Amino acid sequence: MKKPLIIFDGFLILLIAVLGLALFHNVQEQSKEHSLSNSTASTQNSTENKTKTNNTGIKINTKEIKKENFMTLSGLWKNSSIAKKTKTLVISGPSATFEGQQYDLTLEGVSSENELPYLKLIGEGINSGKFLGIYPQGSAIPVRLANGKIDYAGQYDPTDKKKDRIILFNDYMSAQDIIEQVLYRELEEIF
Repeated sequence: MKKPLIIFDGFLILLIAVLGLALFHNVQEQSKEHSLSNSTASTQNSTENKTKTNNTGIKINTKEIKKENFMTLSGLWKNSSIAKKTKTLVISGPSATFEGQQYDLTLEGVSSENELPYLKLIGEGINSGKFLGIYPQGSAIPVRLANGKIDYAGQYDPTDKKKDRIILFNDYMSAQDIIEQVLYRELEEIF
């Protein structure tokens, strides 16, 4: 019984590695094209004495997510917390891959406390019971305190608020659980 599970785990790890490699290759190719078009645009801008702004990458756009356009979430999201093994989630448009399982993303609602959207993961037409919280740069992830109260202000949020974050959840979590569950964008998928 253990041998098939070991083979299956190996297959899942290989699948995640292949997906990550494919995403990385795609990002590099698109980056080259983007770099070439930026170089051409930069030359045109200098001739016209215009200032060029720096491109800082994809940022979460909650307005688009509320319209069920999930493109600003696309990419490889990762958590490498010391306490647990590395968790990865690959999002490509309206679908996500987590732990070898493919899910469709649907807008479940908008939090009344912070106006941020959260998504539902649907696997093979079945409700997975998993939600995906969306936290753009600067926003706070709510934290369940030891006394049972929820901190929405961000005073106890242990994440790096200078970065976009997503988190898989089914209820409010403690600061330690958040550290283990939060995912940061590792690679972007550029369109």
